[in-house]
Amino acid sequence: MLKRRSTLLALAALLVGAAPASAQVVYDNGGPAGMNNGNEMTAWRQAEDFALASQATIGGVRFWGLALNESAYQGSIFWEILTNDGTQPGAVVASGLATPGLTMTGTTPLGPRYQLDFGIAPLTLSNGVYWLALHNGPLDFGMRSEFYWETTAGNGTSAGRELAIGSSGGWSSNAAEHAFVLFAAEQSVVPEPATLVLTATGLLGLGVAMARRRRQET
Repeated sequence: MLKRRSTLLALAALLVGAAPASAQVVYDNGGPAGMNNGNEMTAWRQAEDFALASQATIGGVRFWGLALNESAYQGSIFWEILTNDGTQPGAVVASGLATPGLTMTGTTPLGPRYQLDFGIAPLTLSNGVYWLALHNGPLDFGMRSEFYWETTAGNGTSAGRELAIGSSGGWSSNAAEHAFVLFAAEQSVVPEPATLVLTATGLLGLGVAMARRRRQET
């Protein structure tokens, strides 16, 4: 009986401790290219386009930033996914204020380089061209703080666009490509809490039934 109980407990522990699968890359615009350059993203919203060859569900964003002083980063990132309007961002598809995980990955002549990672509610997009727009801090904060979205090597997509906070004008070219990666929504193998309760209850019930049957047989 003790052996059966240990087995049941081990199965329950396995269900609870199962790790989520690693996220897959949906789109990679390139990482920092060592050019030690970027575009200020507190006084401006900075945007980069990306193309999807087929339908995809986005669940995470990674980008790289440069901070010229200790107070440059505002502690959050306002993000948007927008449609494409010719050569500039169009209508907003989804947006939010995220608190990224912040990892210092090196230093540059401009200041420390940070990798910023954050998740978003799973967003399914059909094939086509879209834009990722980022802003350092809440969108109603537009004072320049010298936090930069780092550039990457030139590629086949359009150069980025920028829009000054509070501006009533349109997007203008920032003449650069920027480092970012989009990830698929993670497919976790961890059951939902309700499923865990039902599973645990089922395992305990199985244990009781086995014990009862054993007593009847003896």
